[in-house]
Parts: sequence; structure tokens; C-alpha cells
Amino acid sequence: MSQTREKNESKRTRLGMKRKEVKQKALPTGWRKVRLGEVVEIIGGGTPKTEVSEYWDGSIPWLTPPDFVNSNRWVNNSKKSITKLGLNRSPTKLLQKGDLIFSARGTVGAVAQLERPMTFSQTSYGLRVKPEIVISDFLFYFLRHNRKKIQKLSYGATFDTVTTKTFNFIAIILPPLPEQKAIASLLETWDTAIEKTEALIAAKEKRFKWLLKTLISDQQTASKGWCETHLGDLFDIQTYSSKSSFIVSDGSRVVVDMGAISRQGDLIETKKTDIDRDLLSKLDLVMPKDDIGGGNIIGKVAILEKENKYVCGDHVYQLVNKTANNTHFLYFLINGFVINKQLRAKANGTSQLSLGKQDILKQKVWLPKLEHQHKIVTLLITAKRSINLLQQIAKNTAHKNAD
Repeated sequence: MSQTREKNESKRTRLGMKRKEVKQKALPTGWRKVRLGEVVEIIGGGTPKTEVSEYWDGSIPWLTPPDFVNSNRWVNNSKKSITKLGLNRSPTKLLQKGDLIFSARGTVGAVAQLERPMTFSQTSYGLRVKPEIVISDFLFYFLRHNRKKIQKLSYGATFDTVTTKTFNFIAIILPPLPEQKAIASLLETWDTAIEKTEALIAAKEKRFKWLLKTLISDQQTASKGWCETHLGDLFDIQTYSSKSSFIVSDGSRVVVDMGAISRQGDLIETKKTDIDRDLLSKLDLVMPKDDIGGGNIIGKVAILEKENKYVCGDHVYQLVNKTANNTHFLYFLINGFVINKQLRAKANGTSQLSLGKQDILKQKVWLPKLEHQHKIVTLLITAKRSINLLQQIAKNTAHKNAD
């Protein structure tokens, strides 16, 4: 038994060596695998005594994780500051411009780079690179893109913590300095592109909400030229049974149930099936009738843009337009603030909110003439498509950045 164990251990050792050799050979020329402790100096932080007023409200910024966890990269200010006396009389150290700050406790893995000298609390590590081995810019991107992996190394009874010992032993694949600079520069370019795209998305989303409010929601009164009607006059409403037993991983169709409609009125296409009954038609609307998540999707609708692709599940209503009104206009109308708020107010229940069919049918709305509906839809669809396109660009750029 002992000989067998020794043979197995020997075999595993040889296999491990072979795998390590193969992995090492696969690295590009000049690249090497090292430990973080070999390339950085880890500097501990601290907190001056809070009861000594002479230590606080000075000219030296004192960082805690909330000051930088949401930072894209650079940090240059903090909510609290200390005096030179506080710095001299406490365990905290002064980091220099370009040093990194890494959150090691609680919100583990957040990292930022300092734009000026700053001090910090014991919940973080200050990281000063050995410039002959690694550049700060490259290390910043390495830590940020490996945040989830580092978080898995943390543990603790009260707060998750990455110890200095663990941090020292984190492996990093290190290219030569010129390639580090080139990689960091490329990632910075991508980051800048993502930030600009996200800012543009935010601006366009704000404009879209303004358009929706101005063109539709503000008109849901007895507006001149807009006619009063009810959703029951516009739609036939139907419900179907659960399709959970028919869900497959590689199905050709999508199950539309309560979890398939987002708060923004978009489809979430995650559940697949191959069944061919209870099919929804192009331009049908689907509305959650129940919600266990606090009612945020109650009364929202998604519009189906393809034929023969969607199967109706449970906990949703199928709304079929039975009039000549523009279905896209009705989609924006129902998702607008005024009508959606009124529908959500009609939902009832404790553990699960539910919206009754009769409450939907009786919902009062105002509609403009068909020609005016078409014009409004053109504006709103154009605005929404530009947002979707920018979101896809940002998503693709982020994936390339992560790779």
C-alpha cells in the first residue's frame, strides 16, 4: 500500500513538473512568471488616534477604501485628512505619487493609483513597485483585471481579508519593461474609450427619458387632440402555462416568462426550448403579471421583434394589438412613467406582487392620431437604438480589455 502511494506521488510530481515545463515554455520570449512579493514593496497603513484632535483635519489626505473603490484609476482626494503630527505619531505611512493603493479588507481587490502623496488606513496596502522589474501602470491593470481571482483568496470571520502572506504569493506573468509599457498604454486607451462611451450612453439615456416624458407621459391627461381610451380597447390579453419542464440548453426558441423582461422593458433571452406551442407573434407585447422582486417589473412590457422565436411561459400576459394603432407607440406608452406607475399601484400581494387582468383592461390612456404616433415612434426608436449600439460597443471593448 505504501509503495503504491509512493508511486502515485512520484507520478504526480513528474506530471506536475512536465505541466510546469510546458507552461513555462509557452510563455513569449523574455516573459517570466514571478510572485508579487518579488516586484513590489507592500506598505502597511494605520489610523492615528481619533480622540487626539491635533492628529486630524490637516493637509495630508488619509485614504480609506470608500475613497477609491469606485475610481476608474486615479485618486487625488479623500474625505478625511491628517496632520504631520498625526503622520509621525501613527503607524500610517506616506505613499508617493504613482504608488498604488489596494483594498485588502472588506471590499477586497479595489485598486487605484495616487496622483499625489497620501496616507491610508490599515484596511489597505500601499504598493510601491521595484521600477527595474515592473512599472506601476502595468501592475495597476494586472491587479484590476484579476480582482475576482484575488477576492477568492480572501477569508475572515468578520471581514474578508487578503493577508500580506497571501498577497506576496500571488503569481504574475511579467513581460519585459518595454512590453509592459506598451500593454499598459493600450489598456489605458481602451479605458478612455470605455469612459467616453459610458458618458455618452448616460447622456443619451437622459435624453431618451426626457423624450419619453415630453412626447408621451406628459400627454396622459386630456390633451388637445389626444383621445381617451382603455388598454382593454386596444389589446386582447392571454396567459399560458409554465414551460420550465421544457427548457433545454441549446433550444431554438426562447421562453418568455417573468424573468425574461427587464426593468427597462427589454427582453432577457436566457431560457431556451424546442417546443412549438404557445408561440408568440411578432409585435406582441409581454407583461409580467407577477413579481417576487419588489414590483419593479410589474406593468413593464417588452415587444417581440421576431416571428416564430418566442414561447409564452407563465407569470406573464400576452398583449395582442387588435387595433390599427402603432404597436411600438403602445409599447412606449405603457413603459412611460405615468402609465407604468399607475399599473404598479394596482398590484397587490405580500411575498409576491400580482397585477390582475381586469386592472390592465380598465387602465385609462390617451392616444394621439396615428400619424403623430408614427412620428413619435421614429424619434424614440432612433434614440433607443443609438443607446443599444453604444452599450454593445462598450461591452465589446470591455471584453477585449479583459482579454
